[in-house]
Amino acid sequence: HARLAPPAGGVRVVIDTDAANEIDDPFAIAWALLSPERLDVLAVYAAPYSFEHRRAELLRARGARDRPHEASAHDHELLQQHATMLAHFEHQGWPIETVALEPFVPPAEGMRRSLRAVEAVFDVLGQPHADRVFAGSTRYTRADVAPERSAAVDHLIATARAMPSDEPLYVVAIGCVTNIASAL
Repeated sequence: HARLAPPAGGVRVVIDTDAANEIDDPFAIAWALLSPERLDVLAVYAAPYSFEHRRAELLRARGARDRPHEASAHDHELLQQHATMLAHFEHQGWPIETVALEPFVPPAEGMRRSLRAVEAVFDVLGQPHADRVFAGSTRYTRADVAPERSAAVDHLIATARAMPSDEPLYVVAIGCVTNIASAL
């Protein structure tokens, strides 16, 4: 099919990113913005991120360390995987149950941090971000909950609908695909 063939020239893209989560995303955004001959970046969407699930893993790892005879094989694997982080938290005096440090921010805060990180890339490059950078979902998509509307989701829908029928819109997903799933 012709639409699946690699593009011959520049393409229109939107980027969906959890830019504050890892350092590679801001570099990818900067490269994209500085490559107008290859990419016409129409928008950048902030995606949520969170590693809250690791809190439970750390608690299970601590249990395996403190009560090894009660722990499952999986708990012992978690202890091997997280022993260094567990020791670091304890050395710092950070209670795993309640600490609100990175990376344990909730998805909404992860999205807000990503939004600020995307805006910072635009600022460093001297490019305006009004009408090009959009806040995304504040929670993860679940099958039993309706998709969350956000500025990013609304923009993605409108942009995709406005594309000429013979020109695809490329969606570059470099974070969780919550915004994209909500738009679909």
